[in-house]
Amino acid sequence: MKKITVRILCAVLLGVLSIGCFAACGAKNNPDAGEYKGVYGKWVGSEDKDEDEEFSLVLNADGTGTFKRDDNEFTVKEWKVEDGKFSMTEKFLGLENEYTGTLKDGHLEIYGGDPEDELTYMYVFEKK
Repeated sequence: MKKITVRILCAVLLGVLSIGCFAACGAKNNPDAGEYKGVYGKWVGSEDKDEDEEFSLVLNADGTGTFKRDDNEFTVKEWKVEDGKFSMTEKFLGLENEYTGTLKDGHLEIYGGDPEDELTYMYVFEKK
């Protein structure tokens, strides 16, 4: 009786560990995850591109990340891509900012507000 209980316990434990391994491997296969280098930033209503501004974005496979800009590091609480439409929530000093944009073939454009508003700032990235 004791041998059967130990075998059942081992089988259940092995099953749980296998499921955990498959879930972890699946998360690493997100093709949109990775490092993105800032190309330029600009106000939507302006043609002037700020190519001297340094910024970068790291999108982790688990849906979190880091947005570095203005000599600060901002926590990306959540990001996702659905049908090429990108959305991200950034958190800094207890405040949350929402970004939307597009991601296609390693080219990412995000807007810190309404993309139609000329006072919205736009960031353009390329995947490293």
